[in-house]
Amino acid sequence: MLVAGASMNAFQLRYGTLFGPDAKVIRVDNEPDAAHAQVTDCVRADLGPFLEELNSRIESIEPQGVWRERAPEVAGPRFRSAEPVEDPSEFGPDGRLNPRTVVAALEDILPKERSVVMDGGHFMGWAPMYMSVPDPQAMITVGTAFQSIGLGFGSAAGVSAARPDRTTVFITGDGGGLMGLADFETFLRTTRRGVVVVLNDSAYGAELHQYASKGLDDKAMLIDEVDFAAIGHALGAEGTKARTLADLTTLDDWLATHDTGVFVLDVAISQKVVVEYMAASLEKSGNMKVAVA
Repeated sequence: MLVAGASMNAFQLRYGTLFGPDAKVIRVDNEPDAAHAQVTDCVRADLGPFLEELNSRIESIEPQGVWRERAPEVAGPRFRSAEPVEDPSEFGPDGRLNPRTVVAALEDILPKERSVVMDGGHFMGWAPMYMSVPDPQAMITVGTAFQSIGLGFGSAAGVSAARPDRTTVFITGDGGGLMGLADFETFLRTTRRGVVVVLNDSAYGAELHQYASKGLDDKAMLIDEVDFAAIGHALGAEGTKARTLADLTTLDDWLATHDTGVFVLDVAISQKVVVEYMAASLEKSGNMKVAVA
């Protein structure tokens, strides 16, 4: 495993479980102390020159096949992480939609030639797990490096301008979506063809799972139910409020009949289903009191 400049923090390493005990891990970093318990070899170098030199040497090496041939069990198009439930139930414990089921269904409904833009928030772990993109540049996560939410609508408008040939799929939570409402109209006006997916748990989900689970009052973490599809209608978009998987057919039908425009899919998701990366963090800290499956 070649680690090029990554900090190898707890989230990146899934709390020490990402690499097997026999993995050879080579870390390239220009920091004087790049040692790490799971690193077998350190290379102190600037990434730019190092990768240029590495590429030049790789070109002269005879290919030994592709990883899909050596690991067929994870190479299929329907592969999912070993941790999520492969065929999760439609609803969470509170009767609202299971976000895993929804996002897995959207993988098959949304156009394959798409740019996926995600605001920050609890919900953002599901799209990378269940949705494919045509190339690495087509998965855009906004604000994750500094834990910010509410930047999604404006960023999605920029992605639409940069790649107008693709369908822009913007995924947000209700908290971040409300923070970015000023740019909602901008996205609708500047996007040739797009889909807004609001994974709406009527809460600031990250705060709810991290702090209410510790016994803090959740009043400030909860949000009255907002109908983002209705807001979209007022601004000229089409859309629907989804409370069952059957409601997703409205989006499917719209995509089949519209080459331009924006559809707003507001999905009422469960507050009780916790995304895997946060579940690992809560379990590590001993505060896991909500459903994961």
